Amino acid sequence: MPSYKPRVQVLLDTEFYEKYKFICKKERRTESVMGAIMIEKYISEYEQQNGEIPVKTSKDIYEEEINMIKNQNERNKILKSLKKGLEYGDKSAKEILQGNLNPEEEGDSATT
Repeated sequence: MPSYKPRVQVLLDTEFYEKYKFICKKERRTESVMGAIMIEKYISEYEQQNGEIPVKTSKDIYEEEINMIKNQNERNKILKSLKKGLEYGDKSAKEILQGNLNPEEEGDSATT
């Protein structure tokens, strides 16, 4: 069954990685599960010393965005931003179709 949990990639020196594998084997945990346990433990200890870290849930973010859209002033800012984005996209598309801009190129000559 696939997991939809966020993923974290860590780069370690070989010595630390070998020690980490040893701990995983000794504790009978996969590297992934052990990594999650270690991160959760560190965050818990951090919060005990520094206070709880505020985290917005998906529901909180959704409600903020809905309220922002309902606010007429914010709504106008969003619409203006979208219009600018569409204008930029239209201009870039025309340049690509006319052969003036290679879509693989770095940079944005459409704004120059």
